[in-house]
Amino acid sequence: MQPAFRQFLAASSTRILSTLINALTAIFLARLLLPENYGLFTLVFTTITVVNTFADVGLSTAIVKYAAETEKDADIVWTGFIIDATVTFAVFVFSLLLAGALESLMGRPVRNLLIIFSLFLVPCCFDTFLSRLQARRRIELLSALRLTEASLEGLFSVSLVLLGYGVPGALIGYIAAKTLTTIIAIGYAGVRGNFKWGLGKSLLYLGFFIYLSNLSLFFITRADRVVLAFFRVSNEAIGWYSAAQGLADLMILIPVAFRIVAMPIVSRAHIENDFEKNRKIFEASIYGCGFYVVTVTIPLLVFSSSIIHLVYGSSYAPAVQVLQVGVFASIFFSISTVLLTFFYGTGRAEAVARIGVTQMLCFILLLSVFINIFGYIGAAIADDLTQAIGVFLLFWEIKRTLGFKIHFSLEAIRNFFKLLLEQTGLKTSGKL
Repeated sequence: MQPAFRQFLAASSTRILSTLINALTAIFLARLLLPENYGLFTLVFTTITVVNTFADVGLSTAIVKYAAETEKDADIVWTGFIIDATVTFAVFVFSLLLAGALESLMGRPVRNLLIIFSLFLVPCCFDTFLSRLQARRRIELLSALRLTEASLEGLFSVSLVLLGYGVPGALIGYIAAKTLTTIIAIGYAGVRGNFKWGLGKSLLYLGFFIYLSNLSLFFITRADRVVLAFFRVSNEAIGWYSAAQGLADLMILIPVAFRIVAMPIVSRAHIENDFEKNRKIFEASIYGCGFYVVTVTIPLLVFSSSIIHLVYGSSYAPAVQVLQVGVFASIFFSISTVLLTFFYGTGRAEAVARIGVTQMLCFILLLSVFINIFGYIGAAIADDLTQAIGVFLLFWEIKRTLGFKIHFSLEAIRNFFKLLLEQTGLKTSGKL
Protein backbone atom coordinates (compact mmCIF):
# COMPACT_ATOMS: atom_id res chain seq x y z
CA MET A 1 0.00 0.00 0.00
CA GLN A 2 1.40 3.39 -1.02
CA PRO A 3 2.24 5.87 1.81
CA ALA A 4 -0.11 8.53 0.41
CA PHE A 5 -3.03 6.12 0.30
CA ARG A 6 -2.20 4.81 3.78
CA GLN A 7 -2.23 8.37 5.09
CA PHE A 8 -5.49 9.01 3.27
CA LEU A 9 -7.02 5.99 5.01
CA ALA A 10 -5.76 7.19 8.38
CA ALA A 11 -6.99 10.74 7.81
CA SER A 12 -10.33 9.73 6.35
CA SER A 13 -11.07 7.07 8.96
CA THR A 14 -10.25 9.32 11.91
CA ARG A 15 -12.01 12.21 10.19
CA ILE A 16 -15.07 10.00 9.85
CA LEU A 17 -14.86 9.00 13.51
CA SER A 18 -14.33 12.55 14.77
CA THR A 19 -17.09 13.89 12.52
CA LEU A 20 -19.44 11.17 13.70
CA ILE A 21 -18.56 12.01 17.30
CA ASN A 22 -19.24 15.70 16.58
CA ALA A 23 -22.51 14.73 14.93
CA LEU A 24 -23.51 12.56 17.91
CA THR A 25 -22.61 15.41 20.25
CA ALA A 26 -24.78 17.79 18.22
CA ILE A 27 -27.63 15.26 18.22
CA PHE A 28 -27.49 14.77 21.98
CA LEU A 29 -27.32 18.52 22.56
CA ALA A 30 -30.20 19.12 20.14
CA ARG A 31 -32.36 16.52 21.89
CA LEU A 32 -31.45 17.72 25.38
CA LEU A 33 -31.74 21.45 24.72
CA LEU A 34 -34.72 21.24 22.29
CA PRO A 35 -34.99 23.51 19.22
CA GLU A 36 -35.15 26.90 20.97
CA ASN A 37 -32.14 26.46 23.25
CA TYR A 38 -30.24 24.49 20.62
CA GLY A 39 -30.75 27.39 18.23
CA LEU A 40 -29.35 29.75 20.86
CA PHE A 41 -26.36 27.46 21.40
CA THR A 42 -25.53 27.22 17.69
CA LEU A 43 -25.95 30.97 17.30
CA VAL A 44 -23.39 31.76 20.03
CA PHE A 45 -21.06 28.96 18.92
CA THR A 46 -21.12 30.09 15.29
CA THR A 47 -20.63 33.77 16.19
CA ILE A 48 -17.41 33.11 18.09
CA THR A 49 -16.07 30.66 15.51
CA VAL A 50 -16.63 33.35 12.88
CA VAL A 51 -14.64 35.74 15.09
CA ASN A 52 -11.94 33.06 15.37
CA THR A 53 -11.73 32.99 11.59
CA PHE A 54 -10.72 36.66 11.71
CA ALA A 55 -7.89 35.71 14.08
CA ASP A 56 -6.43 32.95 11.88
CA VAL A 57 -5.11 35.32 9.16
CA GLY A 58 -4.41 32.26 6.98
CA LEU A 59 -1.14 31.33 8.68
CA SER A 60 -2.01 27.67 9.24
CA THR A 61 -2.25 26.87 5.53
CA ALA A 62 0.72 29.13 4.69
CA ILE A 63 2.87 27.27 7.21
CA VAL A 64 1.88 23.91 5.69
CA LYS A 65 3.03 25.09 2.27
CA TYR A 66 6.38 26.57 3.35
CA ALA A 67 7.23 23.93 5.98
CA ALA A 68 6.50 21.13 3.49
CA GLU A 69 9.26 22.48 1.25
CA THR A 70 12.06 22.23 3.85
CA GLU A 71 13.19 20.02 6.71
CA LYS A 72 14.22 23.05 8.82
CA ASP A 73 10.84 24.39 9.81
CA ALA A 74 11.38 25.63 13.39
CA ASP A 75 11.71 29.30 12.43
CA ILE A 76 8.73 29.07 10.08
CA VAL A 77 6.44 27.57 12.72
CA TRP A 78 7.64 29.81 15.55
CA THR A 79 7.32 32.99 13.49
CA GLY A 80 3.80 31.98 12.51
CA PHE A 81 2.92 31.26 16.12
CA ILE A 82 4.08 34.68 17.38
CA ILE A 83 2.06 36.48 14.72
CA ASP A 84 -0.99 34.26 15.29
CA ALA A 85 -0.88 34.72 19.08
CA THR A 86 -0.68 38.50 18.73
CA VAL A 87 -3.62 38.70 16.37
CA THR A 88 -5.67 36.24 18.45
CA PHE A 89 -5.20 38.29 21.61
CA ALA A 90 -6.37 41.45 19.81
CA VAL A 91 -9.42 39.65 18.40
CA PHE A 92 -10.20 38.17 21.82
CA VAL A 93 -10.31 41.63 23.43
CA PHE A 94 -12.39 42.93 20.53
CA SER A 95 -14.91 40.07 20.91
CA LEU A 96 -15.42 40.96 24.58
CA LEU A 97 -16.15 44.56 23.67
CA LEU A 98 -18.42 43.53 20.80
CA ALA A 99 -20.72 41.27 22.83
CA GLY A 100 -23.13 44.02 23.88
CA ALA A 101 -23.53 45.40 20.37
CA LEU A 102 -24.24 41.93 18.97
CA GLU A 103 -26.92 41.40 21.59
CA SER A 104 -28.70 44.52 20.39
CA LEU A 105 -28.37 43.58 16.71
CA MET A 106 -29.63 40.04 17.25
CA GLY A 107 -32.48 41.10 19.52
CA ARG A 108 -31.95 38.32 22.07
CA PRO A 109 -29.99 37.92 25.35
CA VAL A 110 -26.63 36.58 24.16
CA ARG A 111 -24.11 39.01 25.70
CA ASN A 112 -23.06 36.86 28.67
CA LEU A 113 -22.93 33.71 26.56
CA LEU A 114 -20.72 35.44 23.98
CA ILE A 115 -18.36 36.64 26.72
CA ILE A 116 -18.11 33.10 28.13
CA PHE A 117 -17.42 31.46 24.80
CA SER A 118 -14.87 34.12 23.80
CA LEU A 119 -12.46 32.14 25.99
CA PHE A 120 -12.51 29.51 23.23
CA LEU A 121 -10.28 31.84 21.19
CA VAL A 122 -7.35 31.66 23.61
CA PRO A 123 -6.09 28.11 22.88
CA CYS A 124 -6.81 28.46 19.15
CA CYS A 125 -3.59 30.37 18.49
CA PHE A 126 -1.64 27.19 19.25
CA ASP A 127 -3.20 25.48 16.22
CA THR A 128 -0.18 26.83 14.35
CA PHE A 129 1.85 23.92 15.70
CA LEU A 130 -0.59 21.45 14.21
CA SER A 131 0.30 22.80 10.79
CA ARG A 132 3.79 21.43 11.37
CA LEU A 133 2.39 17.91 11.69
CA GLN A 134 0.51 18.28 8.43
CA ALA A 135 3.57 19.65 6.63
CA ARG A 136 5.67 16.74 7.90
CA ARG A 137 2.87 14.43 6.74
CA ARG A 138 2.38 13.01 10.25
CA ILE A 139 -1.24 12.56 9.36
CA GLU A 140 -1.88 9.72 11.79
CA LEU A 141 -0.83 11.82 14.80
CA LEU A 142 -2.71 14.87 13.56
CA SER A 143 -5.83 12.77 13.06
CA ALA A 144 -5.51 11.27 16.54
CA LEU A 145 -5.37 14.73 18.09
CA ARG A 146 -8.48 15.79 16.19
CA LEU A 147 -10.23 12.63 17.32
CA THR A 148 -9.25 13.30 20.94
CA GLU A 149 -10.59 16.84 20.73
CA ALA A 150 -13.93 15.70 19.29
CA SER A 151 -14.27 13.03 21.99
CA LEU A 152 -13.57 15.45 24.81
CA GLU A 153 -15.98 18.02 23.35
CA GLY A 154 -18.77 15.48 23.38
CA LEU A 155 -17.93 14.18 26.85
CA PHE A 156 -17.65 17.57 28.53
CA SER A 157 -20.49 19.45 26.82
CA VAL A 158 -23.11 16.70 27.04
CA SER A 159 -22.17 15.93 30.66
CA LEU A 160 -22.56 19.57 31.70
CA VAL A 161 -25.94 19.81 29.99
CA LEU A 162 -27.08 16.62 31.72
CA LEU A 163 -25.98 18.15 35.03
CA GLY A 164 -28.40 21.02 34.38
CA TYR A 165 -26.08 23.77 33.16
CA GLY A 166 -27.91 24.19 29.84
CA VAL A 167 -26.45 26.32 27.06
CA PRO A 168 -23.62 27.81 29.21
CA GLY A 169 -22.58 24.29 30.20
CA ALA A 170 -22.43 23.15 26.58
CA LEU A 171 -20.23 26.12 25.65
CA ILE A 172 -17.90 25.62 28.62
CA GLY A 173 -17.53 21.96 27.64
CA TYR A 174 -16.13 22.98 24.26
CA ILE A 175 -13.72 25.44 25.86
CA ALA A 176 -12.40 22.80 28.28
CA ALA A 177 -11.95 20.23 25.50
CA LYS A 178 -10.07 22.67 23.26
CA THR A 179 -7.77 23.75 26.08
CA LEU A 180 -6.88 20.21 27.12
CA THR A 181 -6.27 19.06 23.54
CA THR A 182 -4.07 22.09 22.91
CA ILE A 183 -1.87 21.17 25.87
CA ILE A 184 -1.46 17.65 24.47
CA ALA A 185 -0.73 18.99 20.97
CA ILE A 186 2.03 21.31 22.20
CA GLY A 187 3.73 18.31 23.78
CA TYR A 188 3.87 16.54 20.41
CA ALA A 189 4.28 19.36 17.91
CA GLY A 190 5.65 22.28 19.88
CA VAL A 191 8.91 23.73 18.54
CA ARG A 192 11.00 26.74 19.52
CA GLY A 193 12.73 28.72 16.82
CA ASN A 194 13.66 32.31 16.04
CA PHE A 195 11.21 34.99 15.03
CA LYS A 196 12.19 36.37 11.63
CA TRP A 197 10.25 39.31 10.31
CA GLY A 198 11.26 38.64 6.71
CA LEU A 199 9.85 35.14 7.01
CA GLY A 200 6.81 36.57 8.74
CA LYS A 201 6.15 38.89 5.81
CA SER A 202 6.25 35.92 3.42
CA LEU A 203 3.80 34.01 5.61
CA LEU A 204 1.54 37.03 5.90
CA TYR A 205 1.63 37.66 2.16
CA LEU A 206 0.46 34.16 1.31
CA GLY A 207 -1.64 34.03 4.47
CA PHE A 208 -3.50 37.23 3.59
CA PHE A 209 -5.03 35.73 0.47
CA ILE A 210 -5.72 32.47 2.29
CA TYR A 211 -7.25 34.56 5.07
CA LEU A 212 -9.62 36.27 2.66
CA SER A 213 -10.64 32.96 1.10
CA ASN A 214 -11.02 31.22 4.49
CA LEU A 215 -13.01 34.12 5.86
CA SER A 216 -15.35 34.15 2.89
CA LEU A 217 -15.56 30.34 2.86
CA PHE A 218 -16.41 30.16 6.54
CA PHE A 219 -18.89 32.99 6.21
CA ILE A 220 -20.64 31.12 3.42
CA THR A 221 -20.72 27.78 5.26
CA ARG A 222 -21.40 28.91 8.84
CA ALA A 223 -22.40 32.55 9.18
CA ASP A 224 -25.90 31.94 7.86
CA ARG A 225 -26.97 31.14 11.44
CA VAL A 226 -25.79 34.58 12.54
CA VAL A 227 -27.45 36.28 9.58
CA LEU A 228 -30.73 34.52 10.43
CA ALA A 229 -30.53 36.11 13.88
CA PHE A 230 -30.00 39.57 12.36
CA PHE A 231 -33.22 39.00 10.40
CA ARG A 232 -34.88 38.21 13.76
CA VAL A 233 -35.61 34.58 12.86
CA SER A 234 -36.59 32.74 16.06
CA ASN A 235 -34.15 30.60 18.05
CA GLU A 236 -36.41 27.61 17.36
CA ALA A 237 -36.15 28.08 13.58
CA ILE A 238 -32.37 28.48 13.86
CA GLY A 239 -32.36 25.20 15.79
CA TRP A 240 -34.24 23.42 12.98
CA TYR A 241 -31.94 24.93 10.39
CA SER A 242 -28.75 24.01 12.30
CA ALA A 243 -29.89 20.43 12.86
CA ALA A 244 -30.52 19.84 9.16
CA GLN A 245 -27.33 21.54 8.02
CA GLY A 246 -25.36 19.48 10.53
CA LEU A 247 -26.46 16.28 8.81
CA ALA A 248 -25.78 17.67 5.33
CA ASP A 249 -22.30 18.75 6.43
CA LEU A 250 -21.36 15.12 7.07
CA MET A 251 -20.93 14.78 3.32
CA ILE A 252 -17.75 16.83 3.23
CA LEU A 253 -15.67 14.73 5.61
CA ILE A 254 -14.04 12.57 2.90
CA PRO A 255 -13.13 15.53 0.64
CA VAL A 256 -11.60 17.30 3.67
CA ALA A 257 -9.55 14.19 4.50
CA PHE A 258 -8.32 14.14 0.90
CA ARG A 259 -7.23 17.77 1.15
CA ILE A 260 -5.27 17.15 4.35
CA VAL A 261 -3.27 14.36 2.73
CA ALA A 262 -2.97 15.70 -0.82
CA MET A 263 -1.90 19.28 -0.22
CA PRO A 264 1.74 18.52 0.81
CA ILE A 265 2.02 16.07 -2.12
CA VAL A 266 0.68 18.61 -4.61
CA SER A 267 2.98 21.27 -3.17
CA ARG A 268 6.09 19.11 -3.57
CA ALA A 269 5.11 18.09 -7.11
CA HIS A 270 4.69 21.78 -7.97
CA ILE A 271 8.15 22.61 -6.60
CA GLU A 272 9.60 19.75 -8.70
CA ASN A 273 7.71 21.03 -11.79
CA ASP A 274 5.94 17.68 -12.08
CA PHE A 275 2.91 19.01 -13.93
CA GLU A 276 1.82 15.58 -15.15
CA LYS A 277 1.68 14.15 -11.62
CA ASN A 278 -0.56 16.95 -10.40
CA ARG A 279 -2.75 16.66 -13.49
CA LYS A 280 -3.32 12.95 -12.81
CA ILE A 281 -4.07 13.62 -9.14
CA PHE A 282 -6.50 16.35 -10.15
CA GLU A 283 -8.39 14.21 -12.63
CA ALA A 284 -8.58 11.18 -10.35
CA SER A 285 -9.69 13.24 -7.35
CA ILE A 286 -12.53 14.92 -9.24
CA TYR A 287 -13.87 11.59 -10.47
CA GLY A 288 -13.53 10.12 -7.00
CA CYS A 289 -15.40 13.06 -5.49
CA GLY A 290 -18.14 12.67 -8.09
CA PHE A 291 -18.69 8.99 -7.29
CA TYR A 292 -18.68 9.78 -3.58
CA VAL A 293 -21.26 12.57 -3.58
CA VAL A 294 -23.68 10.60 -5.75
CA THR A 295 -23.66 7.60 -3.44
CA VAL A 296 -24.20 9.80 -0.37
CA THR A 297 -26.77 12.22 -1.80
CA ILE A 298 -29.38 9.71 -2.99
CA PRO A 299 -30.05 8.15 0.45
CA LEU A 300 -30.20 11.60 2.09
CA LEU A 301 -32.84 12.80 -0.35
CA VAL A 302 -34.94 9.62 -0.35
CA PHE A 303 -34.95 9.06 3.41
CA SER A 304 -34.65 12.66 4.66
CA SER A 305 -37.91 12.63 6.62
CA SER A 306 -37.17 9.33 8.32
CA ILE A 307 -33.61 10.42 9.10
CA ILE A 308 -34.67 13.68 10.77
CA HIS A 309 -37.37 12.01 12.87
CA LEU A 310 -35.08 9.16 13.88
CA VAL A 311 -32.10 11.34 14.72
CA TYR A 312 -33.66 14.44 16.26
CA GLY A 313 -37.26 13.55 17.08
CA SER A 314 -40.62 14.97 16.11
CA SER A 315 -39.86 18.44 17.46
CA TYR A 316 -37.43 18.89 14.54
CA ALA A 317 -39.90 17.92 11.78
CA PRO A 318 -39.56 21.32 10.02
CA ALA A 319 -35.87 20.53 9.46
CA VAL A 320 -36.74 17.96 6.76
CA GLN A 321 -37.20 20.58 4.06
CA VAL A 322 -33.94 22.29 5.02
CA LEU A 323 -32.08 19.00 4.63
CA GLN A 324 -33.62 18.32 1.24
CA VAL A 325 -32.61 21.76 0.00
CA GLY A 326 -29.26 22.08 1.80
CA VAL A 327 -27.79 18.77 0.64
CA PHE A 328 -27.00 20.32 -2.75
CA ALA A 329 -24.80 22.95 -1.13
CA SER A 330 -22.80 20.14 0.48
CA ILE A 331 -22.33 18.52 -2.94
CA PHE A 332 -20.88 21.70 -4.39
CA PHE A 333 -18.79 22.34 -1.28
CA SER A 334 -17.28 18.84 -1.47
CA ILE A 335 -16.14 19.55 -5.02
CA SER A 336 -14.78 22.96 -4.01
CA THR A 337 -12.76 21.38 -1.19
CA VAL A 338 -11.00 19.09 -3.67
CA LEU A 339 -10.32 21.93 -6.09
CA LEU A 340 -8.88 24.20 -3.38
CA THR A 341 -6.18 21.61 -2.71
CA PHE A 342 -4.58 22.42 -6.06
CA PHE A 343 -4.81 26.18 -5.63
CA TYR A 344 -3.19 26.19 -2.19
CA GLY A 345 -0.68 23.47 -3.07
CA THR A 346 0.58 25.49 -6.05
CA GLY A 347 0.63 28.84 -4.24
CA ARG A 348 -2.36 30.40 -6.00
CA ALA A 349 -4.16 31.68 -2.95
CA GLU A 350 -4.82 35.03 -4.63
CA ALA A 351 -7.24 33.43 -7.07
CA VAL A 352 -9.04 31.65 -4.25
CA ALA A 353 -9.33 34.92 -2.35
CA ARG A 354 -10.92 36.66 -5.35
CA ILE A 355 -13.38 33.84 -5.84
CA GLY A 356 -14.13 33.64 -2.13
CA VAL A 357 -14.86 37.34 -1.81
CA THR A 358 -17.09 37.13 -4.89
CA GLN A 359 -18.98 34.23 -3.32
CA MET A 360 -19.34 36.04 -0.02
CA LEU A 361 -20.82 39.13 -1.68
CA CYS A 362 -23.20 36.93 -3.68
CA PHE A 363 -24.16 35.07 -0.51
CA ILE A 364 -24.98 38.26 1.38
CA LEU A 365 -27.16 39.43 -1.49
CA LEU A 366 -28.89 36.05 -1.91
CA LEU A 367 -29.47 35.71 1.83
CA SER A 368 -31.09 39.14 1.97
CA VAL A 369 -33.45 38.24 -0.86
CA PHE A 370 -34.36 34.64 -0.04
CA ILE A 371 -34.69 34.96 3.75
CA ASN A 372 -37.19 37.77 3.23
CA ILE A 373 -39.16 35.57 0.82
CA PHE A 374 -38.84 32.05 2.29
CA GLY A 375 -37.66 32.58 5.87
CA TYR A 376 -35.06 30.16 7.20
CA ILE A 377 -35.56 27.88 4.16
CA GLY A 378 -34.34 30.80 2.06
CA ALA A 379 -30.93 30.59 3.75
CA ALA A 380 -30.53 27.01 2.45
CA ILE A 381 -31.51 28.11 -1.07
CA ALA A 382 -28.98 30.95 -0.94
CA ASP A 383 -26.33 28.49 0.22
CA ASP A 384 -27.01 26.17 -2.74
CA LEU A 385 -26.73 28.95 -5.29
CA THR A 386 -23.59 30.41 -3.71
CA GLN A 387 -21.77 27.08 -3.62
CA ALA A 388 -22.72 26.41 -7.26
CA ILE A 389 -21.25 29.79 -8.25
CA GLY A 390 -18.05 28.92 -6.38
CA VAL A 391 -17.60 25.58 -8.15
CA PHE A 392 -18.08 27.19 -11.55
CA LEU A 393 -15.53 29.93 -10.80
CA LEU A 394 -12.98 27.46 -9.37
CA PHE A 395 -13.20 25.19 -12.42
CA TRP A 396 -12.84 28.17 -14.73
CA GLU A 397 -9.84 29.54 -12.81
CA ILE A 398 -8.05 26.20 -12.52
CA LYS A 399 -8.38 25.65 -16.26
CA ARG A 400 -7.11 29.16 -16.98
CA THR A 401 -4.11 29.14 -14.61
CA LEU A 402 -3.08 25.47 -14.37
CA GLY A 403 -4.47 24.10 -17.58
CA PHE A 404 -6.28 21.28 -15.81
CA LYS A 405 -9.61 20.16 -17.16
CA ILE A 406 -11.88 17.16 -16.86
CA HIS A 407 -12.30 14.84 -19.82
CA PHE A 408 -15.68 13.15 -19.48
CA SER A 409 -14.71 9.96 -21.29
CA LEU A 410 -14.52 6.25 -20.64
CA GLU A 411 -10.74 6.42 -20.86
CA ALA A 412 -10.60 9.01 -18.07
CA ILE A 413 -12.81 6.84 -15.86
CA ARG A 414 -10.53 3.85 -16.50
CA ASN A 415 -7.52 5.99 -15.56
CA PHE A 416 -9.23 6.92 -12.29
CA PHE A 417 -9.76 3.30 -11.29
CA LYS A 418 -6.26 2.38 -12.43
CA LEU A 419 -4.72 5.08 -10.23
CA LEU A 420 -6.93 3.97 -7.33
CA LEU A 421 -5.77 0.36 -7.66
CA GLU A 422 -2.15 1.43 -7.87
CA GLN A 423 -2.46 3.51 -4.72
CA THR A 424 -3.97 0.59 -2.81
CA GLY A 425 -0.99 -1.53 -3.80
CA LEU A 426 -2.83 -3.72 -6.34
CA LYS A 427 -1.23 -4.27 -9.70
CA THR A 428 -2.91 -3.84 -13.06
CA SER A 429 -1.92 -5.61 -16.19
CA GLY A 430 -2.79 -4.71 -19.74
CA LYS A 431 -5.72 -2.44 -20.36
CA LEU A 432 -8.05 -1.81 -17.48
